[in-house]
Amino acid sequence: MPVVDEGGLTGQVTVDDIVDVIRDEATEDMVRLAATSSAEMEERSVFGVMRRRLPWLLLCLVGTLLSGGVLEHFDRLLTAMSSLVLFVPAIMAMGGNSGIQTSTVTVRSLATGRLRPGEVMQALWRELRVAMGMACLLGLLVFAVAWVWTHGSRVGPCESILPPLQGL
Repeated sequence: MPVVDEGGLTGQVTVDDIVDVIRDEATEDMVRLAATSSAEMEERSVFGVMRRRLPWLLLCLVGTLLSGGVLEHFDRLLTAMSSLVLFVPAIMAMGGNSGIQTSTVTVRSLATGRLRPGEVMQALWRELRVAMGMACLLGLLVFAVAWVWTHGSRVGPCESILPPLQGL
């Protein structure tokens, strides 16, 4: 592709150059949205990478510990209805998986230009509605499975409301 300045040929941009720029921009977008930096990719020191990632992982740890606190708060109920515990890993995994899906779709849309930075809030609102719809459908499925596994006990209704609540 020729580069022209005031009617005169000043150089050319090859397809390889364009592909490199696109790749660099996509990488930059993904790195930024993953709460890391391109400097981390170039970091040689293990401790340097750890220092960059630790704050975000500490935040995740706090959230997990809060979840543990909620479970502890309901320990009598969990003891009385021990079959509730069977569904804790599935419900927690669904929350993580839906979060990964949302972040992947958002990052990829930003990287490909389908989503402009000014449209992120609108896209997140759409993703929240998608997540809530999926959570309701999965809640019904969990209800059916819990109903069968626990032979019609009160666990099914309890478990069916958890995916939508987790989506919030």
